[in-house]
This record gives sequence, structure tokens and C-alpha cells, in this order.
Amino acid sequence: MGSKSKWRWLRSFYLWITVLAVAWIGFLDTYSWWQQYRLSDQLRQMKAQLDFYEQEIQRLSEEEEALRTDPYIQEYHARRYYWVKRPGEKLFLLRRQSEKEGVQPHP
Repeated sequence: MGSKSKWRWLRSFYLWITVLAVAWIGFLDTYSWWQQYRLSDQLRQMKAQLDFYEQEIQRLSEEEEALRTDPYIQEYHARRYYWVKRPGEKLFLLRRQSEKEGVQPHP
């Protein structure tokens, strides 16, 4: 009677129903614990992206306002991105050469 009574609980109908229910809820169901964990992780990543994009929108809005109102910022962007120059100024465009290119004389 010693060894049979130790393993008797393995033949319990309720034990196997409980094990199957936990396995179903934990891994096999559409809304399983595993799926809920993956979805919560995805939600956390998307909230981080939302925070980043809200900060970028704020920064770009401030930059837009500065471009509309500040003449110094307007001139800076015009010179830097559109190569605008004042009358009488000379504009020098410098180009980086890769290491493979040789130095070629300018015609």
C-alpha cells in the first residue's frame, strides 16, 4: 500500500481536467496568457513610439514657428539647404571625394 497511495492522485479526473484547462488558457486559446503577454509588450512599444512622435511633432512645430517669424532662422535655412546667396557674394560648394577617387583638376 506504500507506493500505490503516493501515485494515486495522478489518476484523478479533476487533476487532468485542471491541467488541460490551464494548458488551454495558458497557450492554446486565442486570448491565452502568452498572447496577452505578447500584446502587452507590443502595446508598450507602441506607446514608446507615440511618445517619440509627439516629441518630434512638438519640435517640428517650434521649428516651423521659428521659420515663419525669425528672419535669422529663415536666412540660415535658405543658405544651408537651398544655397541662397546675397547679391555680390560668391558661393563655394565643396564636395567630398571618396578615397577611391583621384584628385582631378578642375577645367
